Amino acid sequence: MRKNYKRNGRKVDKHKINNNINYDEVRLVGDNHNDIYLIDEAMRFADDLDLDLVCINEQSKPPTCKMMDYRKFIYDMEKNKNNQKSIPLKEIRFTPTTHDHDLQTKINSINKFLKKGHKVKAQVWFKGRELRFTEQGEQLLMKVAVGIEDEGLVESMPKRLCS
Repeated sequence: MRKNYKRNGRKVDKHKINNNINYDEVRLVGDNHNDIYLIDEAMRFADDLDLDLVCINEQSKPPTCKMMDYRKFIYDMEKNKNNQKSIPLKEIRFTPTTHDHDLQTKINSINKFLKKGHKVKAQVWFKGRELRFTEQGEQLLMKVAVGIEDEGLVESMPKRLCS
């Protein structure tokens, strides 16, 4: 029988495997098995094939188990997790009354974020009566687009106005 595995000196607690499965009977799915067995029989099947018995769904009646090489399964999960890269999104907010010096400071911040590989979302927030002057907000966003054209490009222009 194979051992329960440890990672960095700690037990892996994501799934119940082998001797940690404490049910009387389990539904065994996978290679030529798709039926309900006593836990001893399921463990014997897994042991004969030199695989681990892994509980994949504890909420079902009876719990569902699968025979697999658990080390390979964990390795593949870690490998897939490392391949997924998310690009952080930074948000910069403006108001229609943002002055030129403040605008230039925020454009500099946007350029720094773009150099680091972040995506940036520029928003113009209107309060109360400022909503009448949406043209100022559009002009402000155009100034931002011109200010960042060396570091990045504009994916989309504003679609709706926020109040």
